[in-house]
Amino acid sequence: MRQRQQVAPPPPAPAGGVFRAPPPGYDAAAGRNPARPMGETMTVNFFEEVQTVRFQHCDPAGIVFYPRYYEMLNLTVERFFERQLGHSFNRLQTELKVTVPTVRIETDFLEASYLEDRLQFQMTLDRIGRSSLGFQIVCRCGAEERLRAIITLVCIDIHRKKAVPWPEVLRSRIEAILAAGRPQELNRPDPGIVQAY
Repeated sequence: MRQRQQVAPPPPAPAGGVFRAPPPGYDAAAGRNPARPMGETMTVNFFEEVQTVRFQHCDPAGIVFYPRYYEMLNLTVERFFERQLGHSFNRLQTELKVTVPTVRIETDFLEASYLEDRLQFQMTLDRIGRSSLGFQIVCRCGAEERLRAIITLVCIDIHRKKAVPWPEVLRSRIEAILAAGRPQELNRPDPGIVQAY
């Protein structure tokens, strides 16, 4: 079995390197700039959710069982809606009468993760459609990439179970984030990865 590596904190980003740090002043735990008042989010196309690997995530080999990553990805999306868009999944359903299921996901699993690893799920938006939202998430532990995912979700009327246009309160916020541009480019899933095996 592969020996667990001790992963150091991420180094400063080298010019042109793979790892680039979050925007200056970005507080991953709060999903905002700490200099701003609580409740006021940053208009930046970057969101980070830090999650610690727990015993419940691991298989008997002591590594994260891959379906658990999808739960972590979904939690990242849920926190993004809550912290950056101002609407928890509960508010989406009770106030806006919509829900946002995932309809497509493409994933590269790059390296194993272990119990008590602190994983950085870094998310940027790609595009918004009439009812869809496309984005990418890269999972890192320190400077090491563990996972890459491209995800599409759709805004669904909770009663009719049909796709509907984004409510304006969400669309305006998403468009503002997209217009802000990305402070960093994340690596995308690569179909050519299988050629290495």
